[in-house]
Amino acid sequence: MRRAGVFLLVFFLAVDGLVFWASAAYDMVNYPREQWVSAAIRFIVGVLNLVAAWNVWPYANVQQPTPRLIRRRGRRQLSASDPWALPAVIAAQVSAIPMVLIPIWIEIGSPINDGIDMVILYGAWAMFIFASAVIVAAFARHVSMPGTWIALTALLPAAGLIQFWYLNFYKPSHDRPSVDVTSSIREISHTGSSTKLQATITLKNTGTNSAQVLGSMYMVTGHRMASAEAMSTNQASKFLDLNSPDRRHFDKPTKLLRFDDVMQAGEVMSPGQRWSTSFVFDAPAENEDLVRLTVSLSLLTHLEHSRTSACNKKHFKVTGFQGSYRCVQTDLPTQSLMREVLEDHPIARTVVFFPSGPECPHIETRYQSADRKFKKTEKKYKAEQEDAQVIDSLVRDQAIETFTENRVDP
Repeated sequence: MRRAGVFLLVFFLAVDGLVFWASAAYDMVNYPREQWVSAAIRFIVGVLNLVAAWNVWPYANVQQPTPRLIRRRGRRQLSASDPWALPAVIAAQVSAIPMVLIPIWIEIGSPINDGIDMVILYGAWAMFIFASAVIVAAFARHVSMPGTWIALTALLPAAGLIQFWYLNFYKPSHDRPSVDVTSSIREISHTGSSTKLQATITLKNTGTNSAQVLGSMYMVTGHRMASAEAMSTNQASKFLDLNSPDRRHFDKPTKLLRFDDVMQAGEVMSPGQRWSTSFVFDAPAENEDLVRLTVSLSLLTHLEHSRTSACNKKHFKVTGFQGSYRCVQTDLPTQSLMREVLEDHPIARTVVFFPSGPECPHIETRYQSADRKFKKTEKKYKAEQEDAQVIDSLVRDQAIETFTENRVDP
């Protein structure tokens, strides 16, 4: 029975050490920029577990009685004949707990759990339970440790927890893109029933991180404007929705005058970069009271190795929508081995909808998982949208929509 316990201890120490060391080496090669601190900590914890396994292994071949309690400086302490009481074992398992919590945290929050995910999850739980049992047993037996081991046991888990908090909580909430958008329309000339106008769109990245364009569009629409002067209070209250104060409830779009991308999907704006474009268009005044320039952008904090392509029609279909649409897909890269294996391969699908009725085109970014194909019903799609919110990469986005108007009636 004693030898079986020693073999079990060696097994968990060796598995912990090999897993931590291998994952650290993989991340240092493939994700050095994002994971060098975490990889360094895992490398140290992995080596510590392997050293502990090496120190415990000789006990498997020694037949000894149950270790006795001895007195030292007024405290009870297990004799060195107990491998479970070795300082290296306790320090290794305490340091391993923050490391094994990472895959557990990732997978518990995931809406998609396939076979390999569950194997890793159960393995991580087994490592966590075993490490906790080693620590509880050490406290129950009043095992004392030298000061060096105590410092090492305290610092490694603390460093691991700080790194985990920084990457998964602080960084996502402070790395949001920050792009200012300004737009203007000015009249160049007016001839008969036509007005020549110039529109200008300017973007500036005011944030500290590069911003990647998921999708963008601008459109110039002509509108026939109604007046609120003859409205009663009750009528006005029906229009006021406390949402966007753009006065769109007073006008009716008559035609689409201009439409195009602002920036190509996949383009990246560096911190401080400024981008501007202008164009000239004609607005006939016989049907329009005003023209409106609408600029819409969907942005994400730039992630290296992200890929942008057209949506696969087999995997993406919109039902219940009258009109046409265009879709572009951005595959969001993983940033560690654990997320590469456990994460649900997040993607961002940016769709431009062209309604068949009088409504104007609009843009929408839908976050989903490549591991779960798009369902054909709106009810199932909404469930997928809720599931996708747990992917941390998706919180670092920015949606912008600006409106600029100019009167064109004589």
